[in-house]
Amino acid sequence: MLAIKKWLPGVVVIGAMVLPSLPCLAAEEDISIQGTDAALQDAWHESGMGQPYQYAHWLAVSEAAHHLYASAGLQSNGNKLSWRAHYVDVSRDGDVGVAAGPYMTFNESGGAEESSYGHLVSVWLKHGERWVAMAELGVPIPGYLSLQVEPDYADTMQVFTEAAYPLMAADDSNDMQRLMRADALYGRTINLRGGQRALLRYGLRNIRVYLPGMAPAVGMEAASSVYGAFLDNQLSTINPIQLDVKGGYLATSREMGYTYGTMSIAVPEGGQGFRSNYLRMWRLTKSNEWKIAVEVLSPY
Repeated sequence: MLAIKKWLPGVVVIGAMVLPSLPCLAAEEDISIQGTDAALQDAWHESGMGQPYQYAHWLAVSEAAHHLYASAGLQSNGNKLSWRAHYVDVSRDGDVGVAAGPYMTFNESGGAEESSYGHLVSVWLKHGERWVAMAELGVPIPGYLSLQVEPDYADTMQVFTEAAYPLMAADDSNDMQRLMRADALYGRTINLRGGQRALLRYGLRNIRVYLPGMAPAVGMEAASSVYGAFLDNQLSTINPIQLDVKGGYLATSREMGYTYGTMSIAVPEGGQGFRSNYLRMWRLTKSNEWKIAVEVLSPY
């Protein structure tokens, strides 16, 4: 049985989640994956896809994400959140994972008129046999979203084919500071070239972008187009974006990591500026460059 054990105040969590009535997640869950579908796992290994990617870890993140939210739920001020993952990715060593998918909030009465929907992206770290949720960020979507979704392993493999080879990633120069510099450089590129061109330069071919009021944009063409339009609509001044990197984490295999922070524009006193939390999942590519696999913006 999966259950939330306690809140971890020391764990990195994105602040100002899209639903102020809900606590930001920093839950250590009592999770051990049991009853793994051995036949399904064997099928992936026989296909040759599971061997380099550690299918069991991918399955574990998927199960952890599903049950932590959908089974245990998050409750605050009479509201509850249910969530399912439609996308999961895991580092080569299987110690860091990301899961994304639709969520629904509802009050204790369960009335449909009280429900709201959106997409939630969460980052996970594995401690022993347990997955711990490290960071999350959600974006609201108007209307209805079905929670009857499942992650597709083929989507994950498309991203994995872009990842750097193990020896390249293991180089001593490929450390957390290098990833943080890549994050800062991306912010400067937005100022110089705009959001669309910045994402075209620093996004994976199979990038996923999550923005408020929109369905997930998957693939470079769709993602860069909606990302550029979103920032153009938000940025009504010529003032540059200030990117404040708050932190991040690098997988032990060093080909996957995440960063988080805020993006903002300074405006004259009394003016209304742009401020947004961001959560960014990165992959080191075969060209030995850090590129964005998942981008989430949640203005506040």
